[in-house]
Amino acid sequence: MNRPLPLLRMLPYRKPTEGRDYWLFENVLPNAPAVRQRCLDKQDWALGFPHTGESWPGRRAIPALEADELALVEAKVRQATGAKNCGCSRRPTARP
Repeated sequence: MNRPLPLLRMLPYRKPTEGRDYWLFENVLPNAPAVRQRCLDKQDWALGFPHTGESWPGRRAIPALEADELALVEAKVRQATGAKNCGCSRRPTARP
């Protein structure tokens, strides 16, 4: 099955640097195995490329985290980046 590749805007390459472009944390979610299983059990995945014409890859489970789980992740992000707000606190509503 031949599908045209989605057009992507080219961004200049900058070598990723830990602490500037990405962060690695362990043990942020105390119930990570339960979150994983909850996502695997979902039947309403949002599909990306190559399953659809979307430019983002793979599958997404929306919403993946419960409010209290998201709060833990956001607190860690704010601590690492110094940001006052993550801009991701509003949880998307599930699709009907």
